[in-house]
Formats: sequence, C-alpha cells, structure tokens
Amino acid sequence: MAFLDSFSKDAKIFDVFASRPDAYEPFVRMVERVTRGDSPFTRGQRELMGAFVSSLNACSLCVDIHTRAAEAESVDPAADDEKLAPVLALLRKLTESPEKDVAADVDAVRAAGWDDDAVHDAVLIACIAGFMNRFVFGLGIEADDAYKEAAGLAVHDRGYQSRFRDRLEEQDAEE
Repeated sequence: MAFLDSFSKDAKIFDVFASRPDAYEPFVRMVERVTRGDSPFTRGQRELMGAFVSSLNACSLCVDIHTRAAEAESVDPAADDEKLAPVLALLRKLTESPEKDVAADVDAVRAAGWDDDAVHDAVLIACIAGFMNRFVFGLGIEADDAYKEAAGLAVHDRGYQSRFRDRLEEQDAEE
C-alpha cells in the first residue's frame, strides 16, 4: 500500500511517475535508452540483469516484472552463463558493496569479451535497479501477480517510455 496520502493505496510506479512528470520524464528516457537502446547486451540480458540486481535487494515487485520481460525476450539464462557470469559478479559487487574496488571485476568483464560500452551499460543497470528498488520500498508500492505479469509484458511490448506517456494521458483524461 502506498505510503503517501496523496496517492491511492494501490498506486503503481507509473502513477507516481505521472504525479511529477518534470522530475521523472528524464529518468524514464534514460531507462528507455539503457534498457532498449543500442547495447552490447540484448534487451533480454538487460532485463535479466535488472531482475538480478532487484533480487539482491529483495525487491520482488521488480524481480517479477523484469523476469517476465526477460522471458518475453526468450532469454535463456543458462545459455549465456559463462559470458554473463563476470557481468553479474560486477553487478553483485556494485549492489552489495559499492565502496569496494571494482577494477578487477571490470577486467573480468572485459576478459569475457565485453567492451567498455558493456561495462558502462551494466553499471547503469545496477544504478537504475537500485534506484527503483528503493523507490518501491520507500513509497510502499505493491502489486499482485496479475499486475506484475501484465507489466512485464507491457515493458517487453512497448517499453518504459510508452508506459509513462500512456499513464500521463490517462491522468489527463481523469482530470
């Protein structure tokens, strides 16, 4: 249940985003670019990384949405285990102990065949997921399984920016 009195008790992420479009619109644009734009990682791999970071932060809402989006991209986590393992290790360190030296982790990512763009994107995904996990916990945003399933499919089908715009349009129609 949402903690802020200015929201309905069942407010979802994009309801909160729509309440302050000037603050959240740049963030949503960045998320769209990082998760759906050009990258050495596939969209599915990036969604899987978001789910991984969210699992480390125990944010089941984000884990479920990103896992569903990754599944919709037909990601097979086992198929990329060896190449993604050092990326996931970097994400783990950035999530659990970001103050520790990550140079060796970055070197391991490169040794697995990833380039600087991959390292940069992985770090951005860790940042985005960490922000969103704290956003969900801090504002008391919850969702049932049906919502998480639908949200994961919507992210896969239309992306984050389209969902944000849709919610803004719904808000305008409600007023």
